[in-house]
Amino acid sequence: MTVFVSNTPLRDAGINRLRPRTPDGWFLLLLPTLAFLFLVFLYPLLYIVGRSFPDYSLANYERIFATTLYARVIVSTFKTALIVTAACLLMGYAYAYALVRSRGVALAILSISLLLPFWVSVLLRTFAWLVLLQDTGLVNQMLIGLGLTDAPISLIRNQFGVVVGMSNILLPYMVLPLVAVMRGIDPNLMRAATISGASPLRSFFRVYLPLTLPGILSGTVLTMTLSLGFYITPAVLGGSGNVMIAQLIADQINQQVNFAFSSALAVALIIFSSVAFGAFALLLSVSKKKVAGA
Repeated sequence: MTVFVSNTPLRDAGINRLRPRTPDGWFLLLLPTLAFLFLVFLYPLLYIVGRSFPDYSLANYERIFATTLYARVIVSTFKTALIVTAACLLMGYAYAYALVRSRGVALAILSISLLLPFWVSVLLRTFAWLVLLQDTGLVNQMLIGLGLTDAPISLIRNQFGVVVGMSNILLPYMVLPLVAVMRGIDPNLMRAATISGASPLRSFFRVYLPLTLPGILSGTVLTMTLSLGFYITPAVLGGSGNVMIAQLIADQINQQVNFAFSSALAVALIIFSSVAFGAFALLLSVSKKKVAGA
């Protein structure tokens, strides 16, 4: 008896391999989003980069690194951003932990207090701090009334005022990622660590803190990114010694009408920010591995 084996499936499979693949449906759905991102993000960024090289020259970048003023402003910007981010992390971590552990009325109050600032403009909150911290403001009057000082303390036109104002505005951006991560942590892990003989402090640093590192990283990157580009708050609460790079860029556009140099400043800020965030992510990854292996 002769057995015939059809090779049609093999032939069809070979033909299918030779045919060019058509885009999948999900890719077609992404096209509008990709086009939008290209038009509103990538194209303006490439345009700014191209404009920072007039006649393909590096003169603008040489001016940035050769002039002490611009280097000092970049250092001041990162210094202020780091202080604000650290302040938001310390306050935000405690606030997020209290929010996650709260119930009932306390939870409602903490949630409303966190979200309420989003309904008030940044400009209004900045001027509110100006009224509170000025020499005749409520804070100085309270300090004088309590006998803690004989004369008003300079709380604005310096870095302190800038840090206070920016920390108040950026604190929710640190709290929200931390809350999202903390809500996913099983509370039984801390109880298990306590039962195993670990002290509360050791349980926190060995169990709870490593689990919240993704929230710390997200909140830190988000807060620092926003603080590097702050303009209104440093302009209102800061002084001549606390100029940030956003103010310098605005001055080059509005006063000097030098779009090429302002573009170079913006590109320099992007480069320095990317390097700083990359180093921070690497450091956090190494620390996480050390904690996990300890």
